[in-house]
Amino acid sequence: MDEAHLRITARERQALLAQYRKGATKRVRLRAHLVLLLAEGYSWVVIAGVLMCSTRTIACWKRRVECEGVRAVLGPPPAAASRPGSWWSELVAEWVLKWSPRDFGFVRSRWCCGVIVLVLLETYELQVSQETVRRWLHQEQIVWRRPRPVVGPSDPQREAKLEALRQLLASLPTNEIAVFQDEVDINTNPKIGAMWMHRGQQTSLRSWLVLGHFSGIL
Repeated sequence: MDEAHLRITARERQALLAQYRKGATKRVRLRAHLVLLLAEGYSWVVIAGVLMCSTRTIACWKRRVECEGVRAVLGPPPAAASRPGSWWSELVAEWVLKWSPRDFGFVRSRWCCGVIVLVLLETYELQVSQETVRRWLHQEQIVWRRPRPVVGPSDPQREAKLEALRQLLASLPTNEIAVFQDEVDINTNPKIGAMWMHRGQQTSLRSWLVLGHFSGIL
């Protein structure tokens, strides 16, 4: 748990104070309060106790402010909040390309329109349909495709393992037998699920080749 102080500028502090005092929604005021306490150097335990929130919530908003700035807390400008448009499509595109659902507390690795709908409702109190989210993503030239599998580097300990096996076989006593067993039921070409990516820029999914362990000597 990284409890390092959050650094914000004087202008950002003023913007957060304004939202804390006169924010449009209770959620925005709570987030502004949380970030202000972090910037003042209060511990996560104190903040969680004062605001009645979890440390996971604190970690999430600290990370988002560090990556996106206070815009993540303040939300959209009034014009964008009143009429869903390009601001929301840009925000959703940034989520699916730079973030994982796990960063928002979901136990899943890939985005779907339903999860984005829930995050928008929880974070900005914006209620939209899955089809609206899908249309926003297509508007930003983001499509639902399978990534391209790319073989990654081999096991860094491969040579050491092979050398250990060679030495074991070379020094094997005459009254013992070396028995090798292949690893079974391991899919070396697993099915890859689809994900959101820029149109014409197929995402690469890197896999690792690892030399498995062999059985011992009988």
